[in-house]
Amino acid sequence: MEDIKAQHNDEVELLQSILVEGVTIVTTEPFHVLNIEVSADINSKIKILLEVEFTEHYPNSDIFKFKVSEITNYVSTSQLINIKEKINTFGSENIGFPILYQVIEIVKDTIQQIEDEK
Repeated sequence: MEDIKAQHNDEVELLQSILVEGVTIVTTEPFHVLNIEVSADINSKIKILLEVEFTEHYPNSDIFKFKVSEITNYVSTSQLINIKEKINTFGSENIGFPILYQVIEIVKDTIQQIEDEK
């Protein structure tokens, strides 16, 4: 379990160094729980809250637990479901790898697509 926690710590530290703002550590026990505000860019009207809970099985045999919700009021329920499906698909295709940064990039890209459609 210590190896998993060290792996989680490394992933969170890397994420914080890349994103600087927008990552809030809710707790680290028993495993990390993070709130991450995601937008396509600084001028984006859409902001998504990605709530992530690492588990003892992430990343070795399962994806982290997560919730996706909207901070602003621009995204439909079907678009939120689409984001969740993209995360689940990417996660299941990349078991064994730390993927949180890539998941954030997927959410950013999806937000950009939604904004481009409006």
